[in-house]
Amino acid sequence: MSYLGSSTEMEQDLSTAVWLAQLRWIAVAGQLLVIGTVWLALGITLPLSQLIALVLLTILSNIGLWWIATRSVGWARFDEIAQNRLLGGILLFDVAILTGLLFYSGGAANPFILFYVANIAIAGVVLSRLWAIGISVASILGCLRSEEHTSELQSHSDLVCRLLLEK
Repeated sequence: MSYLGSSTEMEQDLSTAVWLAQLRWIAVAGQLLVIGTVWLALGITLPLSQLIALVLLTILSNIGLWWIATRSVGWARFDEIAQNRLLGGILLFDVAILTGLLFYSGGAANPFILFYVANIAIAGVVLSRLWAIGISVASILGCLRSEEHTSELQSHSDLVCRLLLEK
């Protein structure tokens, strides 16, 4: 496949992919920071192997995205539809990872449930309308799945909130 747009359009699409990859690196750092803080500083027992496995999946997928996005020759081989599919697939993958992270860390009681909104906003900005709707539906389903799941972390989060309010 060859890129059908102008070089300016290709540069914009390329910068979107690089931006998304950079944003995902920040998310990985944030995930590791939060997991470490909750586990080490707050002393809350977490299913570390599952959480770290999900973060590692994000790292691996981001290495792939970064590799494709930073090689303009490789990125230029994708037409607009293929680029949209790649970025849409990455964001859909991110929704699944967020759902897994929430599943293992408190479900809907976890304040990071709000990151579903971030995925929807990013999809609305960088993807076609159909992909944005798909990401929105997946986020709603993930949120509902998180709502169903309660864990022993709920009692820990209640305890932490009470301790903070008492001070």
